[in-house]
Parts: sequence; C-alpha cells; structure tokens
Amino acid sequence: MKWLQSIIIGCLIGLSVSYVVVTISALLKENYVLSGADLLEELLLALILGAVIGAATMLLDLDLWPFRVLLSVHFLIVVASVYIVGAIGDWYDMSFISIVILFVEILIIYVIVWGIMLILEKREIEDINKRIKNLILEILVLIKIFVIL
Repeated sequence: MKWLQSIIIGCLIGLSVSYVVVTISALLKENYVLSGADLLEELLLALILGAVIGAATMLLDLDLWPFRVLLSVHFLIVVASVYIVGAIGDWYDMSFISIVILFVEILIIYVIVWGIMLILEKREIEDINKRIKNLILEILVLIKIFVIL
C-alpha cells in the first residue's frame, strides 16, 4: 500500500512540476504553442516520470545502506529518469550545454521538493510527538485518579 501511495504522490509532484515547467517555457518563449496532443504527451510523460520517481522514493525506506547512499542512488535514478523521459519528450537537445542546464534544473527541483518534503515530515513528527505527550499526560492523570481511589 505504501508503494501505491508513493507512486501517487510521485505522479502528483510530477504533474505539478511539469505544469510549472510548461508555464515557464510558455512565458519565456515568445511564440510557444502546444497542441492538445502535445499537452496530452506532456501529461503522460509527467505521470510516468512521477510514478518512476515515486516508486524509487521507496528505496529511502530500506535499511540496506546508510541514508546518504540511498539518497544518492535515488538522485541518480531521478536524473536518469528525467534524461530518458526528456529524450522521449524532446525536452532538450543533445548539446553538452543543454544537458548541463537540464542537470542544474533537476538539481534545483530536487532540492526544492526535498526541502518541502522535509518541512512536511518535520511538522508531522512534531504533531505526533504532541499527541504522544498529550496521551502520556492523560494516562498519568488516569493513574493519579486510580491511585487516589
């Protein structure tokens, strides 16, 4: 079930990032036009890319290697996936500078997404800790009442 959840979240992130990239491309290029078929292709590629990256994110839950190694492997999977899907979608030309620029874009998006995910995780952990603390206080009150009786 967690795999499916990770894939769905990956798809949603992929669609969101794709939408932002297409919008920025449209704003930066004067005569940028996409047909319905082009938009459908972008949607499908974003879904595929998001699903692959979402599934790869499950690597981070494994205790096979240290987290930094797993994160590095995840990043390499993300980079390889973007290059492969980008080649299929004709997102970049094969010049060295284009490939470097794409790598920098991937790195920036990766850092932003992970920054957001870390903030959300931290909030969730704080919420769980607060609930545990409240539960412990309630248990202590019940114990106190039981001892008094």
